[in-house]
Amino acid sequence: MATGQIPGGVTKSSTLLFGAQLVSNAGFFVAVLLLARALPPPGRGTTAFVIVSAMVLARVCSLGVTEAIPVFAARRPSARATLLVTHLLFVTATATIAALLVSQGLLLLDELPAGLTTSDVTVIAIGTVVQAIVDAANAYLAGCGRFAQRAQITMSIPWLYALLLAAVSLGVGLDATEAAGLWVVSQIVRGALLTAAAARGQPLVGPDLGLIVESVAFGIRTWMGNLSAFLNARIDQLIIGLIANNAILGFYAVAVNVAEMLLYLPDAAAIVLLPSLATDTEETRTRRTLASFRVLALVTVSGIAAAAIVGAPLIPVIFGPSFAPSTVPFLLLLPGALGFVALRAFGSALIASSRPGRSSLGAVTALAVEVALDFALIPLLGASGAAIAASTAFIVGGALAAAAYRRHSRFAWSALLPGRVDVDVLVAAVVGLSRATRASLASRERPHARRAREHADAQPVRSRARGLAKAAIVAAQVAGWQVRGKPATRGLRILYYHRISADRDELAVSPESFLGQLALVAQSDQRVIDLYAWAADPSSSGDDGIALTFDDGYRDFRDGALPLLVERRWPAVVFVVADAAAGRFRFPWYPSSHPELLSWADMREIERHSRVRFEPHTLTHLVLSKATEDEAWREISGSKAAVEDALGREARLFCYPGGHFGRREAALVERAGFRAAVGCEYGVNRPPWDRFALRRTAVDRYDGARIFAARLRGAADVAPIGRRLRGGTFVR
Repeated sequence: MATGQIPGGVTKSSTLLFGAQLVSNAGFFVAVLLLARALPPPGRGTTAFVIVSAMVLARVCSLGVTEAIPVFAARRPSARATLLVTHLLFVTATATIAALLVSQGLLLLDELPAGLTTSDVTVIAIGTVVQAIVDAANAYLAGCGRFAQRAQITMSIPWLYALLLAAVSLGVGLDATEAAGLWVVSQIVRGALLTAAAARGQPLVGPDLGLIVESVAFGIRTWMGNLSAFLNARIDQLIIGLIANNAILGFYAVAVNVAEMLLYLPDAAAIVLLPSLATDTEETRTRRTLASFRVLALVTVSGIAAAAIVGAPLIPVIFGPSFAPSTVPFLLLLPGALGFVALRAFGSALIASSRPGRSSLGAVTALAVEVALDFALIPLLGASGAAIAASTAFIVGGALAAAAYRRHSRFAWSALLPGRVDVDVLVAAVVGLSRATRASLASRERPHARRAREHADAQPVRSRARGLAKAAIVAAQVAGWQVRGKPATRGLRILYYHRISADRDELAVSPESFLGQLALVAQSDQRVIDLYAWAADPSSSGDDGIALTFDDGYRDFRDGALPLLVERRWPAVVFVVADAAAGRFRFPWYPSSHPELLSWADMREIERHSRVRFEPHTLTHLVLSKATEDEAWREISGSKAAVEDALGREARLFCYPGGHFGRREAALVERAGFRAAVGCEYGVNRPPWDRFALRRTAVDRYDGARIFAARLRGAADVAPIGRRLRGGTFVR
């Protein structure tokens, strides 16, 4: 990897989270605008005080467990179910205790601060518990690398909050307590969605008290730093509420809401980097950290300039003339964004280097500086004094975090300065994101046009929304099948996968899920059939059994599936695209980050030491039903010749790309000399065998143990309606 290069996964995931945060911020911006229009500055200040208090209390009561979750989840994939249950129970308990203590303490005061009412205190208590659950589930998804799930939920919740505010404001009218209460409602929905996403596919296990002790011991030092960093962005609002008035807090809250947009990308990058860096060597970790900092610094400096020129004049226009005093604090907050970049990037690197104590140095110092300056400047300068304190604190803390990491890694100070290579990396990331966005829009807006336009549209990566919709349909099929009490369907059932990987890819089944699925196959009363041997003589294997197949020839098969198959001495067939294996073709459904594929040398080595066989899947994954007869013949016969030449044996089985085929394609496959062919038509196979139209059963990334077990028994043997509508089944 080049010195200035950020790994593709980090760039992609960071931009994914950043894009999600921008969409999220747009929703939150609408919510802030509604609050500014519906509430006067004092009311806006009270709402900000309630929300910030709940967020701060949730962070305080985690005691470092939330900081330990992403590291432990990244390093211990086999223990993730226990991690999730244990940590969720712990943060729920500690947050409940903290909420009760604080609320009772506030109610004992002669006068509540920041214009609070007893209802506001109740909102703070409930919000604390809910926010603690949100933080823990967020951290778990980050540690598992499931950034797409996290991003989708992040995008939607602020818009829900904005809709709730609009509905109540237009209906009965809005006050500060109701505004804070609606925020809690939106966070309850967020917590439920995040927890459901985290628990999907995980078995129900009990908590491990020893794990709590270990997590607190690991995370407590990091917790001090992360809590300090969080308080750097929030403590000033609490201090204003305590020593100034709600109007000043209202002005400052608007300035913060707008200025913190500059913090979203470095925050997203730090979230992505932490589990990634935790498994790196020291040299690689240092190189990636410095490259990430330089690119983030470039983006942030550009953002500061744009915000000063464009953002400041728009504040009174958008929020109304009464919020014109927010403009100066907004400008004063901007320089602190560069310090925040250093604080997050180098803090994450120190945590990943098992230096949690050092990771806290910058953040703790920044918090001390900010609190001291807040009490000194807010009485004199109001909201502008708080902004000066915040920016100064971030810059001081960022400088100390960089110095602490330099002491650990011994890099030159000049390595912090962006260069031409970093500009190129930034441009490449922007171009890649743009292409991915256009591809996503094209797949959603014109799916039929896209399939006609792309050469190998037979198996494009599904959108997450489509995948979830399909999973819901399958779950309904299974439920209906179970209610009807149908018996298991007997016959030759051919399962098919694509990737076995933890990547955020709709074609990928996680290694943990795959391991559980193999266990269910072993527990069934079905034999595992060698499909390659069956193709030569179907009578040799009997009429019942399960065969395992994998499409496209991704390299993660070697690491995620092969060891488990070898351990069990089970056979399998992998269908490979010949030109892709030779490096002459790339799958167009991966427009930016393309997963690695098995080479012919890899295949020969695997065949020598296992019962796995590699068979043809065309030359270029062309949709055969859309090709001319000559083109289809070239793809079919050419792939057979390529596999036989590369592996030195007969190619017996063929796989139709995307399951698109008809009588013509089946006849061409038989003419080419194959013994059998598989499609994607659902169901089992029985004598008399339809050898060139063998049915298969898809295994999806969202299949839990119950769904997979039901698939083995025939509960989902009807193709989803989306597949039937797009013509993915055999035309008889």
